[in-house]
Amino acid sequence: MIILGRSGKVLDVNALVDVLRGVRVPFAEIWILGRPLVGSNGMQMVRLFPERVDVPFDFCRALGRSEKQNTIMRPEKRGTGMGIRSLGDIYLPIP
Repeated sequence: MIILGRSGKVLDVNALVDVLRGVRVPFAEIWILGRPLVGSNGMQMVRLFPERVDVPFDFCRALGRSEKQNTIMRPEKRGTGMGIRSLGDIYLPIP
């Protein structure tokens, strides 16, 4: 997934889709996450490969729905062990 964060650049998604049609892509899917030109509250996810799919969503509202869930990160004490332990399931607010 490519995330466009505060780059100030505008991408021509249709041109990217056309370029990807002529290239051998070693991934099952390619997604872009960014803001649409119109509307500042919404976000836009676009799957570029294997075919174009647009998914608009309101990121702030999705975060509000997951407010009561366990946090993704937890403070841990510094240790010397090399063991790995599960911190439980996580949920990312992406449709």
